[in-house]
Amino acid sequence: PLPLYRPEEQTPDKGAKKLGDAVNLVRLGAKDFEKLAESLPKAVFVIIEASSENLKQYAKKAPGRVVIALPPVIFEDELSKYQALVKAAKESKLMVEANSLDTLELIKNGGFNHFVAGPGLKVLNSTAALTLKNLGALWGNISIEADKAQIEELTKYSQLPLAMTVFGRPALLTSRATPGHKNLGRLEDARNIVIKGSFTGTLWQFRPIMPFDLRGVSNKAITLRYIATDLTGSPDAAKDLLSRPDKSANTFNYFRKLQ
Repeated sequence: PLPLYRPEEQTPDKGAKKLGDAVNLVRLGAKDFEKLAESLPKAVFVIIEASSENLKQYAKKAPGRVVIALPPVIFEDELSKYQALVKAAKESKLMVEANSLDTLELIKNGGFNHFVAGPGLKVLNSTAALTLKNLGALWGNISIEADKAQIEELTKYSQLPLAMTVFGRPALLTSRATPGHKNLGRLEDARNIVIKGSFTGTLWQFRPIMPFDLRGVSNKAITLRYIATDLTGSPDAAKDLLSRPDKSANTFNYFRKLQ
């Protein structure tokens, strides 16, 4: 299994992957992890919406390859739930992913000196990467809004190992407000791009129905620690994970088109 990165083990290239190589990190829900963990025996799994009582089981299913994600927003009445989750992660020897600066105190109070900087702490430049490294990040996530030139420059100069998401349905809108009946859970723009909402328990998140896909794009100038696929919001995680790259799919902003 791929070892979790430690700062003292940093190498000059900060990883052995180039854009276009196989995926070695998967972001997914807890139920999908239980079904798909054996599909990629060497990949790291970042689990969202995990429950404290199941963490030891996750650790056994993929030893040394599980990260527990905290949400980008934690309301006060949820604090005890996530404190228990961080405590359980520590006891199960699992790493924790932060998706906002607010959660760093929660992680540090839980006994962690290091954390994974998730997509909520997206990295656009090497200064942001260095800031996260100094805060204790083991690796960071490149912003999906970054274009090809920005990513090449970032991976060249970053002192922090980085992950790049090459497939997924990113949350384009997050709201506490419940959509009105007319547009309940579905919005469409002038380009016929449809985003669909789902309720996560405290927030509504709107994600595109069709994923963006960069798995068919190769670039030797982009060096990464992890190449990630994000199955969050997928209607069929197994199908998406095993699908072939779609070269006709949207590429988000990699080619500066924001598709």
